[in-house]
Amino acid sequence: MNYRLTQGWPQHIESGAFVDPDTNPAYLAWLEEGNTPEPVEAPAPALLIDAKKQAVRAVREQVLDRLAGIAGRASRRGEAALAEACDTAAGALLDITKDLPDTPGAVEAVLFARYQAIALTAIGAAPSLATAFAQVDA
Repeated sequence: MNYRLTQGWPQHIESGAFVDPDTNPAYLAWLEEGNTPEPVEAPAPALLIDAKKQAVRAVREQVLDRLAGIAGRASRRGEAALAEACDTAAGALLDITKDLPDTPGAVEAVLFARYQAIALTAIGAAPSLATAFAQVDA
């Protein structure tokens, strides 16, 4: 009888059943015998990269919504420079996940650097855009 750790409860390898690690007598007895569950299987790099992309896209959508609101108000007020800064930042955000490296750690570093560069460039062009990038849920 062997078990493997998962993101949730341990899994009995032979049956595929998940067990409550606190109350399952067979699992607790197995541990008492000095056994150790197999470690969590590492997800494939492609899955990790996709997860990072999805997380960035969720943040991006929040910022794009804010930029669209700011750009709309700027256009109505005749503030062409502010509206243009919003459009430039939005365009860069839409391209943030393009041409990424193929290792998860490198992807995370590149995405972080790109996001920081976009935010700093936008805020440099129009300091009021700091609100578009502030307090975004990650």
